[in-house]
Amino acid sequence: MNTTFERSANSTDEWYTPKEIIDALGEFDLDPCAPVVPLYKTASVMYNKNDDGLKQEWKGRVWLNPPYSRPLIECFVKRMAEHGNGIALLFNRCDSKMFQDVIFEKATAMKFLRNRIRFFRPDGTRGDSPGCGSILIAFGENNAEILKNCDIAGKYVRSIRMTKKMNKEEFLSKRYAIDLKLKELNGEKEQLEKEYIESNQVFPVGSKVCITVPAHERNNESILVPEAKKLAYIADYEIDDNGEVVPSLRQLDYNGGMSAIPLFVNLKKAIIELV
Repeated sequence: MNTTFERSANSTDEWYTPKEIIDALGEFDLDPCAPVVPLYKTASVMYNKNDDGLKQEWKGRVWLNPPYSRPLIECFVKRMAEHGNGIALLFNRCDSKMFQDVIFEKATAMKFLRNRIRFFRPDGTRGDSPGCGSILIAFGENNAEILKNCDIAGKYVRSIRMTKKMNKEEFLSKRYAIDLKLKELNGEKEQLEKEYIESNQVFPVGSKVCITVPAHERNNESILVPEAKKLAYIADYEIDDNGEVVPSLRQLDYNGGMSAIPLFVNLKKAIIELV
Protein backbone atom coordinates (compact mmCIF):
# COMPACT_ATOMS: atom_id res chain seq x y z
CA MET A 1 0.00 0.00 0.00
CA ASN A 2 1.29 3.45 -0.87
CA THR A 3 2.36 4.93 2.46
CA THR A 4 2.13 8.54 1.26
CA PHE A 5 -1.56 8.24 2.10
CA GLU A 6 -0.91 6.87 5.59
CA ARG A 7 -0.70 9.33 8.48
CA SER A 8 2.13 7.40 10.09
CA ALA A 9 5.88 7.70 10.36
CA ASN A 10 6.29 3.99 9.59
CA SER A 11 6.81 3.53 5.83
CA THR A 12 6.10 0.04 4.47
CA ASP A 13 4.52 -1.61 1.44
CA GLU A 14 2.98 -4.33 3.64
CA TRP A 15 -0.46 -3.31 4.86
CA TYR A 16 -3.17 -5.91 5.44
CA THR A 17 -6.86 -5.69 4.71
CA PRO A 18 -9.16 -6.01 7.75
CA LYS A 19 -10.63 -9.51 7.90
CA GLU A 20 -14.22 -8.26 8.01
CA ILE A 21 -13.86 -6.88 4.47
CA ILE A 22 -12.59 -10.21 3.11
CA ASP A 23 -15.36 -12.10 4.92
CA ALA A 24 -18.05 -9.78 3.52
CA LEU A 25 -16.95 -10.50 -0.06
CA GLY A 26 -17.02 -14.29 0.09
CA GLU A 27 -14.38 -16.90 -0.64
CA PHE A 28 -11.58 -16.21 -3.12
CA ASP A 29 -9.50 -18.72 -5.08
CA LEU A 30 -6.34 -16.64 -5.30
CA ASP A 31 -4.54 -13.77 -3.58
CA PRO A 32 -1.48 -12.89 -5.68
CA CYS A 33 -0.32 -10.18 -3.21
CA ALA A 34 -0.61 -11.96 0.11
CA PRO A 35 1.65 -11.05 3.05
CA VAL A 36 4.79 -13.11 3.69
CA VAL A 37 3.43 -13.85 7.16
CA PRO A 38 -0.37 -13.54 6.82
CA LEU A 39 -2.50 -12.63 9.79
CA TYR A 40 -5.32 -14.79 8.36
CA LYS A 41 -6.25 -16.62 5.17
CA THR A 42 -7.44 -14.40 2.32
CA ALA A 43 -7.79 -17.03 -0.44
CA SER A 44 -7.34 -20.73 -1.15
CA VAL A 45 -4.03 -20.00 -2.90
CA MET A 46 -1.84 -17.19 -1.61
CA TYR A 47 1.28 -15.86 -3.34
CA ASN A 48 3.55 -13.45 -1.49
CA LYS A 49 6.36 -11.23 -2.80
CA ASN A 50 8.79 -14.15 -2.71
CA ASP A 51 6.54 -16.09 -5.13
CA ASP A 52 6.10 -13.07 -7.45
CA GLY A 53 2.36 -13.26 -8.10
CA LEU A 54 2.76 -11.59 -11.49
CA LYS A 55 4.69 -14.61 -12.77
CA GLN A 56 2.18 -17.13 -11.47
CA GLU A 57 -0.92 -18.48 -13.20
CA TRP A 58 -4.13 -16.79 -12.08
CA LYS A 59 -7.16 -19.05 -11.75
CA GLY A 60 -10.67 -18.48 -10.46
CA ARG A 61 -11.86 -15.61 -8.31
CA VAL A 62 -9.06 -13.27 -7.28
CA TRP A 63 -8.68 -10.96 -4.28
CA LEU A 64 -6.29 -8.10 -4.98
CA ASN A 65 -4.91 -5.65 -2.43
CA PRO A 66 -1.76 -4.80 -4.38
CA PRO A 67 1.47 -3.23 -3.18
CA TYR A 68 1.02 0.48 -3.73
CA SER A 69 4.57 1.20 -4.82
CA ARG A 70 5.05 1.89 -8.49
CA PRO A 71 5.23 0.27 -10.96
CA LEU A 72 3.93 -2.79 -9.07
CA ILE A 73 0.44 -1.41 -8.50
CA GLU A 74 -0.09 -0.72 -12.21
CA CYS A 75 1.21 -4.17 -13.14
CA PHE A 76 -1.10 -5.98 -10.72
CA VAL A 77 -4.16 -3.90 -11.62
CA LYS A 78 -3.60 -4.46 -15.36
CA ARG A 79 -3.24 -8.20 -14.73
CA MET A 80 -6.50 -8.19 -12.77
CA ALA A 81 -8.28 -6.31 -15.57
CA GLU A 82 -7.04 -8.89 -18.09
CA HIS A 83 -8.08 -11.78 -15.82
CA GLY A 84 -11.56 -10.29 -15.42
CA ASN A 85 -12.70 -12.24 -12.36
CA GLY A 86 -12.21 -10.80 -8.90
CA ILE A 87 -12.36 -7.79 -6.60
CA ALA A 88 -9.59 -5.26 -5.98
CA LEU A 89 -9.15 -2.83 -3.10
CA LEU A 90 -7.47 0.48 -4.00
CA PHE A 91 -7.25 4.03 -2.77
CA ASN A 92 -9.80 6.28 -4.44
CA ARG A 93 -7.67 8.07 -6.99
CA CYS A 94 -10.16 8.40 -9.85
CA ASP A 95 -8.11 11.20 -11.42
CA SER A 96 -5.05 8.96 -11.88
CA LYS A 97 -3.96 7.55 -15.22
CA MET A 98 -4.44 3.99 -13.94
CA PHE A 99 -8.10 4.65 -13.12
CA GLN A 100 -8.75 6.57 -16.31
CA ASP A 101 -7.04 4.15 -18.70
CA VAL A 102 -7.52 0.75 -17.04
CA ILE A 103 -10.13 0.61 -14.32
CA PHE A 104 -12.84 2.72 -15.92
CA GLU A 105 -12.35 0.78 -19.16
CA LYS A 106 -12.39 -2.74 -17.71
CA ALA A 107 -14.19 -2.75 -14.35
CA THR A 108 -17.75 -4.05 -14.08
CA ALA A 109 -18.72 -2.15 -10.93
CA MET A 110 -17.25 -0.14 -8.04
CA LYS A 111 -18.13 0.66 -4.46
CA PHE A 112 -16.85 3.92 -2.98
CA LEU A 113 -16.46 3.08 0.71
CA ARG A 114 -18.17 5.35 3.22
CA ASN A 115 -15.52 5.09 5.93
CA ARG A 116 -11.75 5.11 5.61
CA ILE A 117 -10.08 1.77 6.29
CA ARG A 118 -7.53 1.46 9.02
CA PHE A 119 -5.25 -1.25 7.67
CA PHE A 120 -3.13 -3.61 9.74
CA ARG A 121 0.65 -3.61 9.99
CA PRO A 122 2.66 -6.89 9.72
CA ASP A 123 2.93 -7.01 13.51
CA GLY A 124 -0.86 -7.05 13.85
CA THR A 125 -1.25 -3.48 15.07
CA ARG A 126 -3.70 -1.22 13.32
CA GLY A 127 -2.54 1.83 11.41
CA ASP A 128 -3.93 5.33 11.56
CA SER A 129 -6.73 6.56 9.32
CA PRO A 130 -5.26 7.10 5.82
CA GLY A 131 -5.42 10.43 4.07
CA CYS A 132 -7.52 9.02 1.23
CA GLY A 133 -10.68 6.95 1.00
CA SER A 134 -10.79 3.44 -0.50
CA ILE A 135 -12.72 1.85 -3.33
CA LEU A 136 -13.62 -1.76 -4.08
CA ILE A 137 -13.56 -2.65 -7.76
CA ALA A 138 -15.37 -5.66 -9.20
CA PHE A 139 -14.36 -7.42 -12.41
CA GLY A 140 -17.04 -9.75 -13.78
CA GLU A 141 -20.81 -9.87 -13.29
CA ASN A 142 -20.74 -12.32 -10.38
CA ASN A 143 -18.34 -10.12 -8.44
CA ALA A 144 -20.39 -7.04 -9.27
CA GLU A 145 -23.46 -8.69 -7.70
CA ILE A 146 -21.50 -9.69 -4.61
CA LEU A 147 -20.17 -6.15 -4.26
CA LYS A 148 -23.67 -4.73 -4.69
CA ASN A 149 -25.22 -6.95 -2.04
CA CYS A 150 -22.45 -7.06 0.57
CA ASP A 151 -22.88 -5.20 3.87
CA ILE A 152 -19.81 -2.99 3.42
CA ALA A 153 -21.03 0.61 3.63
CA GLY A 154 -20.49 2.69 0.53
CA LYS A 155 -21.90 3.91 -2.78
CA TYR A 156 -22.25 1.18 -5.42
CA VAL A 157 -21.82 2.27 -9.03
CA ARG A 158 -22.06 0.21 -12.21
CA SER A 159 -19.47 0.98 -14.86
CA ILE A 160 -20.81 2.59 -18.02
CA ARG A 161 -18.77 1.88 -21.11
CA MET A 162 -19.41 3.63 -24.38
CA THR A 163 -20.17 1.08 -27.08
CA LYS A 164 -18.04 1.50 -30.15
CA LYS A 165 -20.13 2.39 -33.19
CA MET A 166 -20.24 -0.38 -35.74
CA ASN A 167 -19.75 0.76 -39.32
CA LYS A 168 -21.58 -0.61 -42.34
CA GLU A 169 -18.64 -2.63 -43.65
CA GLU A 170 -18.17 -4.39 -40.31
CA PHE A 171 -21.89 -5.17 -40.09
CA LEU A 172 -22.05 -6.59 -43.64
CA SER A 173 -18.93 -8.67 -43.11
CA LYS A 174 -20.22 -10.20 -39.87
CA ARG A 175 -23.68 -10.81 -41.31
CA TYR A 176 -22.19 -12.53 -44.36
CA ALA A 177 -20.11 -14.81 -42.14
CA ILE A 178 -23.23 -15.72 -40.11
CA ASP A 179 -25.24 -16.36 -43.31
CA LEU A 180 -22.55 -18.73 -44.55
CA LYS A 181 -22.58 -20.58 -41.26
CA LEU A 182 -26.37 -20.83 -41.28
CA LYS A 183 -26.31 -22.15 -44.85
CA GLU A 184 -23.80 -24.79 -43.81
CA LEU A 185 -25.88 -25.77 -40.77
CA ASN A 186 -29.09 -25.92 -42.83
CA GLY A 187 -27.34 -28.24 -45.28
CA GLU A 188 -26.27 -30.50 -42.42
CA LYS A 189 -29.80 -30.43 -41.03
CA GLU A 190 -31.34 -31.41 -44.37
CA GLN A 191 -28.88 -34.27 -44.79
CA LEU A 192 -29.60 -35.51 -41.26
CA GLU A 193 -33.37 -35.45 -41.88
CA LYS A 194 -32.93 -37.24 -45.21
CA GLU A 195 -30.91 -40.04 -43.62
CA TYR A 196 -33.40 -40.35 -40.76
CA ILE A 197 -36.40 -40.58 -43.10
CA GLU A 198 -34.73 -43.07 -45.46
CA SER A 199 -33.83 -45.37 -42.58
CA ASN A 200 -37.37 -45.31 -41.16
CA GLN A 201 -39.58 -45.72 -44.27
CA VAL A 202 -42.05 -48.61 -43.91
CA PHE A 203 -43.04 -48.72 -47.60
CA PRO A 204 -41.30 -47.22 -50.63
CA VAL A 205 -42.42 -43.83 -51.94
CA GLY A 206 -45.05 -44.36 -54.66
CA SER A 207 -46.54 -47.42 -52.96
CA LYS A 208 -50.29 -47.96 -53.12
CA VAL A 209 -51.65 -48.63 -49.65
CA CYS A 210 -54.89 -49.31 -47.85
CA ILE A 211 -55.60 -47.06 -44.86
CA THR A 212 -57.82 -48.69 -42.23
CA VAL A 213 -59.24 -46.61 -39.41
CA PRO A 214 -60.77 -48.99 -36.83
CA ALA A 215 -64.15 -48.30 -35.26
CA HIS A 216 -63.83 -45.76 -32.45
CA GLU A 217 -65.75 -43.25 -30.37
CA ARG A 218 -65.66 -39.68 -31.65
CA ASN A 219 -63.79 -37.28 -29.35
CA ASN A 220 -65.24 -38.29 -25.97
CA GLU A 221 -68.73 -38.47 -27.45
CA SER A 222 -70.85 -41.58 -27.13
CA ILE A 223 -70.99 -41.87 -30.89
CA LEU A 224 -69.39 -44.92 -32.45
CA VAL A 225 -67.64 -44.24 -35.74
CA PRO A 226 -67.57 -47.41 -37.85
CA GLU A 227 -64.43 -48.83 -39.38
CA ALA A 228 -63.36 -47.07 -42.57
CA LYS A 229 -61.00 -48.07 -45.38
CA LYS A 230 -59.41 -45.84 -47.98
CA LEU A 231 -56.94 -46.43 -50.78
CA ALA A 232 -54.07 -43.96 -51.13
CA TYR A 233 -50.55 -43.49 -52.42
CA ILE A 234 -47.45 -42.66 -50.40
CA ALA A 235 -46.16 -39.52 -52.10
CA ASP A 236 -43.33 -38.84 -49.66
CA TYR A 237 -42.29 -39.01 -46.01
CA GLU A 238 -41.89 -36.23 -43.47
CA ILE A 239 -40.99 -35.76 -39.82
CA ASP A 240 -43.85 -34.69 -37.54
CA ASP A 241 -43.63 -32.45 -34.47
CA ASN A 242 -42.89 -35.47 -32.26
CA GLY A 243 -39.94 -36.53 -34.38
CA GLU A 244 -41.78 -39.46 -35.95
CA VAL A 245 -41.37 -40.37 -39.63
CA VAL A 246 -44.87 -40.38 -41.19
CA PRO A 247 -46.07 -40.85 -44.77
CA SER A 248 -47.47 -38.00 -46.84
CA LEU A 249 -50.55 -39.48 -48.50
CA ARG A 250 -52.32 -38.66 -51.79
CA GLN A 251 -55.80 -39.66 -52.94
CA LEU A 252 -56.38 -41.75 -56.05
CA ASP A 253 -57.45 -40.04 -59.27
CA TYR A 254 -60.27 -41.27 -61.53
CA ASN A 255 -57.94 -43.69 -63.28
CA GLY A 256 -56.63 -45.19 -60.05
CA GLY A 257 -53.33 -43.34 -60.19
CA MET A 258 -51.85 -40.86 -57.73
CA SER A 259 -53.58 -37.48 -57.67
CA ALA A 260 -52.29 -34.18 -56.33
CA ILE A 261 -54.99 -34.10 -53.65
CA PRO A 262 -53.67 -34.84 -50.12
CA LEU A 263 -55.38 -37.41 -47.92
CA PHE A 264 -55.51 -36.37 -44.28
CA VAL A 265 -55.82 -39.25 -41.82
CA ASN A 266 -55.17 -39.56 -38.11
CA LEU A 267 -52.23 -41.90 -38.50
CA LYS A 268 -52.12 -42.64 -34.78
CA LYS A 269 -55.39 -44.57 -35.16
CA ALA A 270 -54.81 -45.87 -38.69
CA ILE A 271 -53.39 -49.15 -39.97
CA ILE A 272 -51.44 -48.90 -43.22
CA GLU A 273 -51.10 -51.98 -45.40
CA LEU A 274 -49.47 -52.43 -48.78
CA VAL A 275 -51.93 -53.21 -51.57
